[in-house]
Amino acid sequence: MRRAGLWIATMIVISTTSIIMAGEGSSSIELGGPRQVTAAIATTDDNYEVSVRMLPVKTFDPTTNALLSREKSRAYALQALARHLGGRKTGDMRLSISGATTVKAEADGTNFLFVLRVPQNRVALEGIDELKTKGTRSTTTPTTSNPADAIETSRDASPLLTCKQDYQTTAESLLSNLRGELKAAVEKFGDDEPAFDAAVAGLEETLDVHWEKLRPEIEKDKLLLSHERQELLTEVQAHHEQFLDSLRQAVDLRDKQQAQKKMAKP
Repeated sequence: MRRAGLWIATMIVISTTSIIMAGEGSSSIELGGPRQVTAAIATTDDNYEVSVRMLPVKTFDPTTNALLSREKSRAYALQALARHLGGRKTGDMRLSISGATTVKAEADGTNFLFVLRVPQNRVALEGIDELKTKGTRSTTTPTTSNPADAIETSRDASPLLTCKQDYQTTAESLLSNLRGELKAAVEKFGDDEPAFDAAVAGLEETLDVHWEKLRPEIEKDKLLLSHERQELLTEVQAHHEQFLDSLRQAVDLRDKQQAQKKMAKP
């Protein structure tokens, strides 16, 4: 069943992850869920290459949709890699990687395609019954001396991808991205009062636009149980208020700093 908005297909609920072995060192994994996520993992001598296809985010403006689709598909890529390395087991697993590179992130017909390349010698997996990895898969968290080469950690505590979880990650990503933009505005315009005020006003407007689009999607989504819908609306409102507080705090701090500078002048 297709319809406009965040969900464009009937949700697929799975009780276990489907893992289809596709040859030595490779597998296809159906994560399912409302975005119908599938992943293919290919293994070379040095890397794991994870290709994820999913239904894209369509609720917001094109730039935000692309950013959220990229973030979600990257998280699914790490989840799929953890399950690939853990065999057919699902549950509370923690995957840590560093040195990963994005090979592709783009629309692919009606899907969004994301390809992640991960060096085998920079992967660690811990999980079910203190799962011990073999070969190049170390149980020691990777380390890096390059600040740009951040260590990513992903946890997979459930074999299911649910409608509620997808909305939660969407709201959390929106909030995280807005906080990043606020931090950048503070660093760039902190001493320029008109520019900083304009940036804050723009972020508040963006917040309102995003939330005005997200809330109706939650309210009309028939895949949500009634208590899930109410919980999500409460969470979304809390995120909205949290960022408004962050904006107010940033302005107050700027004003205090400006006042201190004026007082310090002879």
